Amino acid sequence: MNIISINKISELPSEIFLPSSKSISNRLLILNALSGNRTDIMNLSNANDTKILKEILEELKNKSEKYIFNVKNAGTTFRFLTAFLAAKEGVFEIQCDERMKKRPVEDLVNALKTLGADIQYLENEGFPPIRIKGKKLKSTKLSINGNISSQFISALLMIGPTLPEGMSLFTDDNENSQSYIKMTLELLKKYGVKYGRLLSSLYTENQELKPPQNITVEADWSAASVWYAFVSLISEAKVKLKDLQKNSIQGDSKLSKIYSQIGVKTTFETDGIIIENSFTQPVDFIELDLIDSPDLTPTIAVNLCLLGIKYKLKGIKNLRFKESNRIEAIISTLSKFGYSVENKTPDTLEWNGEQENVLFSDVLDSYDDHRIAMACSLFSTNQEIKISNPECVEKSYPNFFETLVN
Repeated sequence: MNIISINKISELPSEIFLPSSKSISNRLLILNALSGNRTDIMNLSNANDTKILKEILEELKNKSEKYIFNVKNAGTTFRFLTAFLAAKEGVFEIQCDERMKKRPVEDLVNALKTLGADIQYLENEGFPPIRIKGKKLKSTKLSINGNISSQFISALLMIGPTLPEGMSLFTDDNENSQSYIKMTLELLKKYGVKYGRLLSSLYTENQELKPPQNITVEADWSAASVWYAFVSLISEAKVKLKDLQKNSIQGDSKLSKIYSQIGVKTTFETDGIIIENSFTQPVDFIELDLIDSPDLTPTIAVNLCLLGIKYKLKGIKNLRFKESNRIEAIISTLSKFGYSVENKTPDTLEWNGEQENVLFSDVLDSYDDHRIAMACSLFSTNQEIKISNPECVEKSYPNFFETLVN
């Protein structure tokens, strides 16, 4: 087990270059493959999930009777590939690591089977790994539970225009992570795809994807969250985050509004943003609905405890099915420092301000989860800390710890 030691952090770099968005990159790779790989994608993410997807799509250019891929713990990659390969002729086997085998894919697989897909589970029913016999799919009305994963809906939307008569997709009114669905639709528009929405139905006709000549991936707002948290915790901190866009298609760009409530001022400039600690009036309690931005939850939960701000975070129930069970990971990690955070309902995390004086000097468990590892780093504003398996941040922010400690 690798361990990183971080001395107490009291200063931050004045300028930080963020990684590009993994979420945008992975969608663009699939759309580009569907359109014949005619677009130059600039500033593609160097996150592990994106690297895995790019390598697999490159391998698919080689003719083979059967392909076997291992996506490890790349959830987006697994789900996007499942839909993409179901509509591509060939035999494909998608393997993964043990954690991914616990992340359900049944709703996506059932939807694809409705379109005529031939997909088999290789181990447990409803869970990876899977075998796909790809073929031409048919068009029919689909219904999918929007509460499970927005990635299922995005995976289906991206192949929709390639189906013989397009796709009509009905979801319930409580879609999780709607911002990620909106992101997918915005990127489809960049590829010339016209779509419509009627109540809870999304629909698109069969149409050719018309790729732009080139497209540039935005810097990652999700990665910015940990720097917002550090700035809120360090008096007089001021940092420039390069290349973030004000009019972003990323839902996590709501960070600027969230943190304006807890003492971080955001100034938008042409080449990024400046964030600075402007904490003057203590906030006693804050309630946030993170259903559209669940990836922010670990950082915000730890951050608010360290600030002494009581909170109720809603829209978090699907965190059980991420790279770790993030709800359990957050509660366990905070308890090590005496914070009693509760999961009173499946969809909420709450802290009433209760804390015991606890001295914790052991190794913090990252749960091999990039979001948990980065959230754990915030404790370094109070003391020296140690975190296990820091390399897990390569999933989305490969040079995070290097930027923090250098």
